[in-house]
Amino acid sequence: MEPDTAVYRSDKVTEFNAFLITDSEKAGKRRSILSTRPLYTMSEELLNSLLSRHRMTDEERQTILDFAAAKRRRIETILENNTIEDEISELTEDDLIRHPLPLDLSGAFCEQDIFYTYEEYHEHLKSTEQFTQAHPNYALKRTSSHAFHNLQIIIHEGKWAMISKGKTPSIPFVVYHPKMVNAIETFIPPVVEDKAE
Repeated sequence: MEPDTAVYRSDKVTEFNAFLITDSEKAGKRRSILSTRPLYTMSEELLNSLLSRHRMTDEERQTILDFAAAKRRRIETILENNTIEDEISELTEDDLIRHPLPLDLSGAFCEQDIFYTYEEYHEHLKSTEQFTQAHPNYALKRTSSHAFHNLQIIIHEGKWAMISKGKTPSIPFVVYHPKMVNAIETFIPPVVEDKAE
């Protein structure tokens, strides 16, 4: 029997990865509401370029590259027989200036935020569109709603929902309680408009 919730901090990275790998082999629809683009749709070339601009050490860079590759493998395992729908906000250059957007490293337990330039953000959209075309079971839903600037909500329908921050420190919080999972599944993010500053 699953607990009602599970919290994964950096000292539980092994358990967290084991949970994700095991779940990737289970049937069911996945859906996400994301404040940033999914890491697994980013090309390795763009990721390398972004990490170089942030002057990561070789060790830090390799850790993130390995994390991104493992995440993409898990997603492709899911997509072999199941569907994934990612809902992402469309941001303008002004949006990114007001609210700098970090790369989605939730689950990597990275100690440094890595922010997009607008050009990198736009380039990631192109690679996400290419990922969509290459994977028939993957759907991308774009919205102009900006309800969250720092949350990733990932749902395995009827099984669990995970909430994590986009910025460090990222602490994934997995909910198993059926009523809470249902509430998150049926949640519709409100449209939030930034007031003029």
